Amino acid sequence: MFYLRDDLQQALSPRSSFEDIMKLNGKTYRKVKNRHTFSVNLNDKTYFIKQHTGVGWKEIFKELLRFKIPVLSAKNEWHAIDVCRNIGINTMEVAGYGKKGLNPASQKSFLVTDELTGVETLEDFAPRFFAEASRGDVLKKALIKSVAEIARKLHQQNITHHDMYICHFWIDNSKWQRGQIYLYLIDLHRAQYHTILKKRYIIKDLAAIYFSSMDLPLTKNDISLFMETYHQQPLSWIEKHELLFWQEVRRKAIKLYHKIHKKEPPSQNE
Repeated sequence: MFYLRDDLQQALSPRSSFEDIMKLNGKTYRKVKNRHTFSVNLNDKTYFIKQHTGVGWKEIFKELLRFKIPVLSAKNEWHAIDVCRNIGINTMEVAGYGKKGLNPASQKSFLVTDELTGVETLEDFAPRFFAEASRGDVLKKALIKSVAEIARKLHQQNITHHDMYICHFWIDNSKWQRGQIYLYLIDLHRAQYHTILKKRYIIKDLAAIYFSSMDLPLTKNDISLFMETYHQQPLSWIEKHELLFWQEVRRKAIKLYHKIHKKEPPSQNE
């Protein structure tokens, strides 16, 4: 599989090959043993490139022994982006994708996406916004509902993100200034499709959102609004049918907070 969008092909060379893309380098954002994420500027346009260079059999067996599906290539993210765009979740725009090799331990792949401009991660935006927002702020409610709707839409397609922290939700600042909530969901390389989506995977995603929001001045009403939006049901229904589910989400989020911050999370106000 090898695909380059016309503008990217022209910016490189009409004869660009898979190997040419794997030789590219630029400003590094993340580099681990088998994955490199960086940006390049071509014809005055910025692209983000994520290269995968094979995880090795040791990593594959380690993940399988932990009952986890190993991420072998950029295919996960390429597929997840396609699904997101088809179901109305704003995400990255693919400019190129390629995968080479049959051996799952050594196959190489890449994903090229357009740069998102004028955006800010919720991890940076939310503390500033929530500190200023009033209890009945319409935009505050709209922001909470938008995050919940993205999670609901993704899970309805039997897809889990597996890194669903608020740092992976990005807000369009220009639209925000006009009173509109426009969120992107990014970093989908660990996203997985499940034939049967078990609740423990859903709980992990929702606990990640909850954990990464615990330092925000959220109220119990804010939490209830998120749950009502996610289930599309009133709180009374949730308390009757999904109370244990949300207790487990909270328990897992608190456990992660203890592990990362070595202290108790802040309590929510009424």
